[in-house]
Amino acid sequence: RFYGDLAKQCCGSQVAVDLIACTDLYADLVSMGTLCKTTGGQLLYVAKFNPAIHTVKIVAEMTRCVVRTGGMEAVLRVRCSTAWTVDKVYGSFHQTPEGDMELPLLDSDKALAVLLRMESDMSIDRPQLAVQAALLYTALDGTRRIRVHTLAINMTNNISSIFRASDLDALINYMAKKAVAEMPSSSVEAARGSLTATAVQVLYTYRKYCASNPAPGQLILPEALKLLPLYTLGLMKNKALTSDAALVKTDERAYLMQRLLTLSSSETAVFVHPRLHALHNLAPHHGCVNSLGETVLPPTMSLTYEKLDAEGAYLLENGEAMVLWLGKAVPRSFLQQVFDVHGLGENDAARLQLVPRDNDLSQRVNRIVDHIRSCRTLHQVVQVVQQKDAAEGSMLSLLIEDRSATVVSYVDFLCHIHSQIQQKLNG
Repeated sequence: RFYGDLAKQCCGSQVAVDLIACTDLYADLVSMGTLCKTTGGQLLYVAKFNPAIHTVKIVAEMTRCVVRTGGMEAVLRVRCSTAWTVDKVYGSFHQTPEGDMELPLLDSDKALAVLLRMESDMSIDRPQLAVQAALLYTALDGTRRIRVHTLAINMTNNISSIFRASDLDALINYMAKKAVAEMPSSSVEAARGSLTATAVQVLYTYRKYCASNPAPGQLILPEALKLLPLYTLGLMKNKALTSDAALVKTDERAYLMQRLLTLSSSETAVFVHPRLHALHNLAPHHGCVNSLGETVLPPTMSLTYEKLDAEGAYLLENGEAMVLWLGKAVPRSFLQQVFDVHGLGENDAARLQLVPRDNDLSQRVNRIVDHIRSCRTLHQVVQVVQQKDAAEGSMLSLLIEDRSATVVSYVDFLCHIHSQIQQKLNG
């Protein structure tokens, strides 16, 4: 209650609070994080802080907090057409009794999710839904400004058209924000159950009203949402929502929950469905800059351990963590060019640092890492791990298609989703 009252006082004085916790000791970020969540500030948690490794990260995060685009003393209101209403808003802000969202600081790294509800049927002569977001804020030069975004969305009673136009990233962003926002008043298991129920309901609706003559034993997925089960599973295996208490500390879970509340749709997609790239067999154009000035990345791979070759090197990242995995039999030429070592002993990978060296492979690998970092809002520290060493467990939770201690594999989860849909159809 102390931190909640202090947060309201900060909002009243237009003070935003940023908090960086660099400790393995319990810091009660569940309570202290309220200051950041309510005032529009940023919460950052760095476990196992090592000055030699994390100083660059801390400097990068503090610099971004200062230089990123933003506004102060912000008040946001969302309006919509008659017969519609704003039902819920999820994010990091203070909501007034009038329904406005107050943010002493609003920056370009924050995103909100707004749920609209239809209260009555729209008339035939009004085939569009109008949504308006009006933001009153103080710019960094001290001027008071109003920014208004208005969107006219076509309406239809054809449910097939709705599924064709669905946005998976936006849907999973809403599901994630809703789950972590409601978890403090319920439980982790209730939030996880709600995620599964939402996925089942969406796919059941498509199966019942859109699929034409489907085979009884076939799982039918809409094209735009064909990865919904995988993203839902990734969200359930994320540390913010995992039921495995041994995998995450209370402070880390509090930090990740607040991070999910602020992530954009594209960043949420990466956070719940990490990206895996092979680095040992780069094509000639991978890691090179194309005509558009962008670094070409190697293709992404399935998130399962069986795809990792003992003779390979792989980069796995989710916008928060970045792991470079080295197989037991990774070629010495790769180690020599990228890390300037001739071989690795047991648990030697932890001492390796990825820095540019005077050869083509090293420069391309570093260019790939730098490009990924430039696309994320947090500075990711590269953690090098070797196959079967003590630190490998840090990446296993990111391979979401595999079975974990508390959650089934992707194949088994698909079977569970299919079973739930069949029960609803037969019920």
